[in-house]
Amino acid sequence: MKGYTKSFEVRKRIYREYDNNWKPTGNMEFEDYEAYIIFAECLVFTFRYTKCLKYFSCLLKVDDTLLSVQDKLDIRLKKALYNIIKSELDIFYQLAEENGIGLEE
Repeated sequence: MKGYTKSFEVRKRIYREYDNNWKPTGNMEFEDYEAYIIFAECLVFTFRYTKCLKYFSCLLKVDDTLLSVQDKLDIRLKKALYNIIKSELDIFYQLAEENGIGLEE
């Protein structure tokens, strides 16, 4: 997960293949949006398990990417994105509460 996180944060893209140094290889296609959905789901799970903010930060960036192409997603991927964003909001509110940040107006 660490290698994918670092690679995504640098390039903002997920490629089909990487070498041992996390450099994209082979087919440079990066528009397999299901891969972004799977990566986002992994980031949600990993954050919940580790509580490491780096994974949450990367999740925000992946979601930003997905939201920018949401018109290209089929209904199944849109539903998955909805669930990921719901999880992201749950994490956000949990972090705010844990840190004594009131979000009421």
